[in-house]
Amino acid sequence: MKTLSTLSIAGVIGLATAFSVSAQSPASIQETPASDTVTYIPHYASRILGDKEMASSLPSRAQEIIGRPAVMVLGDSNDVPFSQLFTPLVFDMQMLNETGLDTKGLRTVYQQDPYKLDSYSLDAYSQELMAQEVFEKGKMPSLKNEVKIVREVRSNALQNNIGIVKLTSAMLPQDRLASQFVSATGYQGELAIVNNAPLVQQTEDLEKKVIERVYWTTKFESNIQFSQNQMSDNWYKGGNNSLNLNMRNYFNLSYAKDNVKWVNELESKLGFFNSPNEPIGKFKISEDLFRIVSNFGLKAFNERWYYTLDTQLRTQLLRNRNKDSVLVTQPFAPFIIDGGPGMKYELEKKFNDPFKKLKFTANFSPVAVTFIYTYTNDVDKARIGLLPDEKHKLRLGSTVRMALDFDLSQSVTWQSRVFYNTSFQHVETEFENTLNFSINKYFSTRINLHLRFDDSVITDDKSFKKLLQYNELISFGFTYKI
Repeated sequence: MKTLSTLSIAGVIGLATAFSVSAQSPASIQETPASDTVTYIPHYASRILGDKEMASSLPSRAQEIIGRPAVMVLGDSNDVPFSQLFTPLVFDMQMLNETGLDTKGLRTVYQQDPYKLDSYSLDAYSQELMAQEVFEKGKMPSLKNEVKIVREVRSNALQNNIGIVKLTSAMLPQDRLASQFVSATGYQGELAIVNNAPLVQQTEDLEKKVIERVYWTTKFESNIQFSQNQMSDNWYKGGNNSLNLNMRNYFNLSYAKDNVKWVNELESKLGFFNSPNEPIGKFKISEDLFRIVSNFGLKAFNERWYYTLDTQLRTQLLRNRNKDSVLVTQPFAPFIIDGGPGMKYELEKKFNDPFKKLKFTANFSPVAVTFIYTYTNDVDKARIGLLPDEKHKLRLGSTVRMALDFDLSQSVTWQSRVFYNTSFQHVETEFENTLNFSINKYFSTRINLHLRFDDSVITDDKSFKKLLQYNELISFGFTYKI
């Protein structure tokens, strides 16, 4: 009866109840009459009140009811309220590590709390101390504190009373998964009769066909974009009718096999605009470019580097005049060829977005040759660095050529191109950027900016402003890709 009186005094605290009962021997617990009762706070109540978010959502009256001690009738020794303190001590290395015991040196290490091992013991705890720590100075009981104290007390008891420990964690029974055969009588009627004919019947040998590997790949892209403006003769602000037409065609033929990669590109650009006051013809040429690039590469020390032989041809297809009607170019006059051996770096990157991808190439030719030629004198030679009596010129230098294709999304793409050529006396640089906005499969808006700098141009004014050239275009039109 002494045990039960102690339980009644500490009944408002479930943890304190567990301490008092565990301090007795198993025999004293078995002698508990069935008519005796104890009060305790159920674990589910501690869990509810220990959760600040859950407890704050309850009315104050509900919190009082949940936190009120419950009454349990002890019928026999198996009706003890469940707590870890009621179970036998089991030797567990993990529990010793949690208490700060140095298992390697077999000595107690006082880490952050020097009084840790001494304070959490059955002898040191009084009902007032347990109530203070569990209830946190009068507040609702904290499940976190309750579990902490239970674990620390068991750990302390394990260290100081190792002689009474009869079990280890390895000796505890393990869960076993048992299987049992269950027989059942199924449907054996007419519908259950299975045709024993094989599902796959033997047929004649099928003809095997080997799919040939594709080493050559092609790509084609065509753009026709225009802008048009027309007004009446009596338009109050005056002006002229206008029509602008721009075409771009791009073709790529590539070969890839083993360590060989050969890329061939052909690009042509033509731009026209009407000029009613032009004495020669009603249309003028705003852009005329014909370019062929061939890059032959052998794979180098990894997947991205190649030893290359790079060549490029640049010229125009039509006769063109400047704003003063002076003839500037002829078909294929002049034309420029440059190239040389070098190395190429190639990067292809994909993203989580299936429509977003990036391709970057950079070719470096430390030793390159540039050849300029015109078959006629009826062109503006000064624009390409030729003297009036010259038809060709050969320069030795180096070349860098870079290209970037970045698909930002399904409808937006960015293309960038850089060309740098130097003969150690003159520098020629081109930087072109194109932004495409696809409206649907066949229509798009295109923004293009082409910058060019060439200090080999023969002119009296060699200022940067005079040598810098640009061509800007914003257009809308038809796009076709293969």
